Amino acid sequence: MDNEIAEYVPLSEGAITKCLTFVKARLKMVYDAEDEALKQMIVNSHRDIGSKINNYDIEDERIFELVCERAKYTYEDVLEYFEQSFHGNLWSLSREFGGIY
Repeated sequence: MDNEIAEYVPLSEGAITKCLTFVKARLKMVYDAEDEALKQMIVNSHRDIGSKINNYDIEDERIFELVCERAKYTYEDVLEYFEQSFHGNLWSLSREFGGIY
């Protein structure tokens, strides 16, 4: 298992849009006024998850959900609870894909 941090690979616009749709549905948000802020939260969440879990594929539904949930926690201003809530997921995926979590 390789514990080195993988090189950051930016999310595609398609992945950002898919995650944005998911996050807005979870938040029951129907307006577009905060889309740009949410997109930045998604990108930051992808970068953070990528710093803990190496070589993952955003198309993996488990990873996709973690990135989206972290963005949702950021939006709701409760980010300090994300790792506590998803510790098991982060740990098992870092073991599966390699990582430092």
